[in-house]
Amino acid sequence: MTLVPIFRVTNLRKAVAYYTSLFPFELAEELTDESPVALLRWERAWLMLSVLPGDQPEATSVNVWIADLDALVLQLQGRGYQLPDRPESPVHSGIVLQTWGTRELYITDADGNTLRLIEVQ
Repeated sequence: MTLVPIFRVTNLRKAVAYYTSLFPFELAEELTDESPVALLRWERAWLMLSVLPGDQPEATSVNVWIADLDALVLQLQGRGYQLPDRPESPVHSGIVLQTWGTRELYITDADGNTLRLIEVQ
């Protein structure tokens, strides 16, 4: 079984460009102008982006378990990602060691969907 989370987005092409340029996601099938969804793959993980009104009308969060969060952050920064200055949400501004023993960084797209990058200690 494979679970595929759906992120509702307002502009499919912009969302695909964001996820494939920042993260090592690859487009699983070619987009056309009529495509209402895009299926992305990153190793064994899948993510569906959708402009369909019935798909997840609210913003969504997905936990992504990472073996080496520091290495991934360096890779993301090499792709142009800059940690935002968000004093109200330290976990968006840099890697945070949580009291339950995980190291976490949250990255939120323009539509409010969040990838919660989590490294277990």
